[in-house]
Amino acid sequence: LFQSTYIKNIGARVGVDKSYPINTPFEPNQVLTARGSDDEGMADVSEYRSIVGMLMFCVTMTQPQCAYHVKELSRHLSSPTHTHMKAAKRVARYLYHHRNLGIVFNRSSTGLYGFSDSNFCNCIDTRRSTGGYVFTLYGAPISWCSKLQGSISHSTAEAEIRALNACALEAKWIRRMVSEVTGNYQFQRTPTPLHCDNRAAEMWTRNPHHHARQKHIDRSDLSIRELVNEFNTITVRLVPTRDQLADCFTKSLTLPTFKSNVNNLMQE
Repeated sequence: LFQSTYIKNIGARVGVDKSYPINTPFEPNQVLTARGSDDEGMADVSEYRSIVGMLMFCVTMTQPQCAYHVKELSRHLSSPTHTHMKAAKRVARYLYHHRNLGIVFNRSSTGLYGFSDSNFCNCIDTRRSTGGYVFTLYGAPISWCSKLQGSISHSTAEAEIRALNACALEAKWIRRMVSEVTGNYQFQRTPTPLHCDNRAAEMWTRNPHHHARQKHIDRSDLSIRELVNEFNTITVRLVPTRDQLADCFTKSLTLPTFKSNVNNLMQE
């Protein structure tokens, strides 16, 4: 699945078709805020919304590696500054010079795998955390999400468990959908592995008892325990951060880490 022609047209429309190549959508650890400096002017709202809309279509269809970046841009549609416009054009520039990247399925890899991650209190305006997940089937991503969590988390483990819970609910739906579409019900008979890089969150999913450090967490955010312990629908596995495919869905990464994530998700 590729959108090289569409992305090429975006580059020409935005004016980045003659720019030098870049290898990351954002600068490493770049964070956008609602307000820039006091002397910073406002960007053209219509142009900004048009660019973000085109980028969002790419992310929804074939470019999951930019989901976090476009999510950050879409939070400032009402009052974009020149900093936001510059960041939007940078994402368009990245996609233009990597427009041959796409989603390629591989028959030799038939398992369904989920990856969940979070970035603790990364939103400077609200202090809320970002949660993200990605599911792969036949060696290619089929479902992904990058989203600001609904409330403030009080620890990294709490942010991770909320991200895991959202990932588990998506896994529950994907298992049923894939089984009905393909007629292969092996996905319903075996638990789906979800991968996270936080040991405390992984232990909380297996422990059915409440703990003093988690008693304030809503029950809805701990429903993953039911899927793990009672229904055996999913199993949570601990992975090193370097093998966490959902890392690029929660933060702006350095070039080596981002490139590793992209190579595991996309192909030319």
